[in-house]
Amino acid sequence: MAPSWLRNLRLRQFFDQSHESPRSQATAYVTALIATAFGLLLRYWLAPHIGERGLYSTFLPSVIFAAYFGGMWPGLLVTFLCALLGHFLLDDFLTESLDGAVGETVALVLFVITGVFISAMSEALHRAQRRLLAEARLRADEALRQTEERFRYLVTNSSDVISVFDAEGNILYQTPSVERVLGIAADEFIGKNIYRDAIIHPDDLPRKREFFERLLASPLELIKVECRLRTASGSWRSAEAIGQNLLADATVAGIVANYRDVTERVAFATELLHAKETAEQANRAKGEFLANVSHEIRTPMNAIIGMTELTLDTRLEPNQKQYLETVKSSADNLLVIINDLLDFSKIEAGKVQLEQVAFSLRSMIDETIRALAVRADRKGLPLVASVDADVPDKLVGDVGRLRQVVINLVGNAIKFTERGEVAVGVELAGDDEASSDTRRIRFTVTDTGIGIPSEKLAAIFLPFEQEDTSTTRKYGGTGLGLTIAAQLVELMGGYISVESVAGAGSSFAFTASLLIDASEPATVELPTPDARTLPGASAAAQRSLKILVAEDNEFNSQLMEQLLSQRGHVVTLARNGREALTLASNGAFDLLLLDLHMPELDGFQVVAAIRTAEAGTKRRLPIFALTARSGTEDRDRCLAAGMDGFLTKPIRGEALNAALASFMSTNTIAAAASPGVEQKKTPPAVAGDSLLDLVVISASCGGEPAILERMKVVFAEQLPALWTSVRVAFQAGDAAALREAAHKLSGMLSAFSSIAGGVATAIEEHAARNELTPCGPLMDRMESLCERLMREVEAIDATQLLD
Repeated sequence: MAPSWLRNLRLRQFFDQSHESPRSQATAYVTALIATAFGLLLRYWLAPHIGERGLYSTFLPSVIFAAYFGGMWPGLLVTFLCALLGHFLLDDFLTESLDGAVGETVALVLFVITGVFISAMSEALHRAQRRLLAEARLRADEALRQTEERFRYLVTNSSDVISVFDAEGNILYQTPSVERVLGIAADEFIGKNIYRDAIIHPDDLPRKREFFERLLASPLELIKVECRLRTASGSWRSAEAIGQNLLADATVAGIVANYRDVTERVAFATELLHAKETAEQANRAKGEFLANVSHEIRTPMNAIIGMTELTLDTRLEPNQKQYLETVKSSADNLLVIINDLLDFSKIEAGKVQLEQVAFSLRSMIDETIRALAVRADRKGLPLVASVDADVPDKLVGDVGRLRQVVINLVGNAIKFTERGEVAVGVELAGDDEASSDTRRIRFTVTDTGIGIPSEKLAAIFLPFEQEDTSTTRKYGGTGLGLTIAAQLVELMGGYISVESVAGAGSSFAFTASLLIDASEPATVELPTPDARTLPGASAAAQRSLKILVAEDNEFNSQLMEQLLSQRGHVVTLARNGREALTLASNGAFDLLLLDLHMPELDGFQVVAAIRTAEAGTKRRLPIFALTARSGTEDRDRCLAAGMDGFLTKPIRGEALNAALASFMSTNTIAAAASPGVEQKKTPPAVAGDSLLDLVVISASCGGEPAILERMKVVFAEQLPALWTSVRVAFQAGDAAALREAAHKLSGMLSAFSSIAGGVATAIEEHAARNELTPCGPLMDRMESLCERLMREVEAIDATQLLD
C-alpha cells in the first residue's frame, strides 16, 4: 500500500490534469474573451446614462464570471484586457469633464487590484473543490479496494464452496475453499459439466440433475438439495447445496450454488436415529414385560375379588364383614392400578389397535354417566351431561376406548370435587374440517373442584405426574390416568387440553374424529342444544331438561320441583308472572311450565311477551300451560295464545312423564288431556266418607312416599293461610282478590281431594264472573271441607297408602 502523501499527490495530479486539459483551458479563455467583450459593450451602452461614474466598476461582473468559470488566469486576463481597453478606448470619451488623469488612474489601479483579488479567491475555491473531490474519490477507491479484499478473503477462507455454472451446467467459477474441503484445486473444476462430473456420488446424480433442472425452470427461487461429494482421497463428504438462478442478472450471469459440508451433522443424525430406535426397542421390551407381569397379577386378583364378593354374600359377623369389605376395597384399588399400568404399557408398546364398530353416542354417554352417578351421589354432587342437537348419534369408532377416556375424566372430576357440580358436554368441534362421512366431536368435562395451579398444567399429562405428592396421599392413584387418556385421544385423531384455576375447578376437553354410521341415517334425539342426559331417569324422561316452573302456589311449585328433580331435571321456580318473564328472557331453558293464573302478569300475558320477543329470531321456547280447566275451549285458547300444550291440575306424575316424553321424542308438547275432547276425571276412590282421593294423591306424588310426606308438611303449613285469604277477600267483596285466592287454594286441595278442589274451583269461577252471592253457601262448605281435609291429610301414612 502506497504512503498517504504519495496517494494524495497522485490523486491531486489526476484531478488537476483533468481540470486543466487543453480543451478545458481553451474553453476557459474563450469564456474570458467573451466576458471582456460583454463588459466593454455593457460599459459603452451605459456611458450616456452614468457618464464617468463607475469608470471601471462595470467591468467587475465580467471579471467575476471569468474567474468563477475559468479560475485565476482567465480572471486576470479579463481584468487586464478590460483595464487596457477601457483606458485607451473609453478614456477620452468618459473623462472629458475631469480636471486631470488622477481620478482615472486611481480608478484603474483599484479595478486591477479588485480583479486580481477576485481571480485569486476563485482560484482558491477551485483548488478546494478539486481537493474535496479528490479526497472523496480516494475514499471511494479505498473502500472498494478493501471490500474486494474482504470478499476475496471470505471466499478464500470460507468453509462453504461457491460454484457458478452457465445454462449448460459448465462450471465457470469455483472458490478456492474447495481445495480445503475436498483437497482438489479450484482450477481443476473450471470447464467441467455438472451432468458428467465424477465428483458426485453415482446414487446422487439423478437428484443433482433434478436440482439443476429446477434451477433452470425457476429463476431467482432458492432450491436445496443434499448430495455426496468425492474427496481427493476417494472418501465421500455429505454436502447441502442451495442454488439460485441468476442468469438474468448481468452482474453474475450464471447459476450460483453454495455447498456446505454437513458430514458431521448427517453422522450425528444417523447416530441419533440409531439411539432412538435402540431406546424404543428397549422401551417396547419393558412395556411387553410390564404387560406380561400385569396379566399374571390380574389372574389371582380376579380370584381374590370374586371370592371376597361371594363371601360377603354369606352371613357374617359385623367385624368379619368389615374386614372383607376392606379387602375388597383394597383389591379394587389395586386392580385399577394394574389396569392403568397395563393400558400404559400397551400404548407404549404400540399394541393398542382401535376398533371400528357402530355405536350410539347418546347411549354411551347415558350409560357412562349412569355408572358414575352413584359415586357422585355419595358426595352429594349433581352430575349432568348435555349433547348438542346437531351432534350425530349413530357413529363408528372404538366406543370402549372413548368410554374409557370419558370415565377417566369424569371420575377425576368427581374425585377432586367436594362441592358444586360436575358437568359433561358434547358438541361438534368448531375447527371441524372433516369430510362428509367424518365428524370431529369435542367432549368437555367441567368441575368445581380443587383446580390445578398454572405451573402444573403442562405436566399433568406426563406419566406418573399428579398435582403434588399430597394429592397422591389424599386421593390415591398412580398418575397414569390422564397420560393414558391423552394417548388414547391422540390415537383417535384428536387432542386433549385443560383450563384450570387453583381452588376454582377445572375444565378438560378432548376431541375425537369419528365416522358417521352409513348403514343407518344419523338422527338427533334431543330437541334443543341444551338437552341433557342423566342417569336414573325413567323411560318417560330419559333426558335432563332445564325447566322453568312458573307457579305462585307454594304447594304446587314445591310439588312440581320434587317431581321434576327426582327425574333428573334442573328446575328453576318463578313466583309470579313478571319473574317468570324475566327468567325466560335471560335464561336458556328447554321448557316453561306456566300457570295461567298468577299475580302481576297472568300466563297469557307472559306468553304474549315471550312470543313477541322471539319474533324474527330462530329461538322458540316451548311453553306448557298448567291449568285446572280441561275443556276444549280452554285448550284452544292456550294454543291460540302461542302455547305448545297444557297439563290439567292436579298434576299427576304419569301425565307429566308422558308429556315430557312426547316433548323430547317429537320436539312438540302433547297435552295431557286428549285433544279436542274434554277430559273425563277419574272417579275418586274414597274410603268410606273420607275426602281423600287416593288415585289423585298417588298421581300427584308419582307414587313416591318421600314426596307425599313433603306434600303433607307443606299442606299443613299453607292451608290455614290460603283459606284465610279466601275468607278475607269474600268478606271484603273483592271479586278479583277472591278469584286469585280461590285459585291458589284449589291447586293445593286438588292434589288430595277432588271434592274439596271442585268446591274451591267453583268459588274461583263465580268470582271470575263477579258473582259473589252464589259464593256464600260455597264458602260455608269450603270451611268445613278444609277442617276435615286437614285432619285426614295429617293422618295419612305415606308408606301404607302407596303400598
